[in-house]
Amino acid sequence: MERENEQQVHEDLIGYLNNKFKYADSTPMFHIIPETLTTDRFTQINKNDINQSVKVLVKVLNLNGGSNSDVDLYELLQVYLRNPVQRQKINKLVKEVVYK
Repeated sequence: MERENEQQVHEDLIGYLNNKFKYADSTPMFHIIPETLTTDRFTQINKNDINQSVKVLVKVLNLNGGSNSDVDLYELLQVYLRNPVQRQKINKLVKEVVYK
């Protein structure tokens, strides 16, 4: 998919989500990101945007929540996306488990 098309898909998706999900005061929950973020810029992602995205993931996968018993997708994704040092540790652990 071309970059222009990817940006348009992103913007269309944000528009759709903002029609489905709104804050109590009717303001949109999601924001258009003007360009694709590379991993060196993931630290700039707002924690609230990550949390709202987890809510969509929960709906897509039909989970009963993003933070239940031993699962906390909110904290996991906040740390994974916003902290490069911890991301490396998580990646290493996952590879150890997967390729054991």
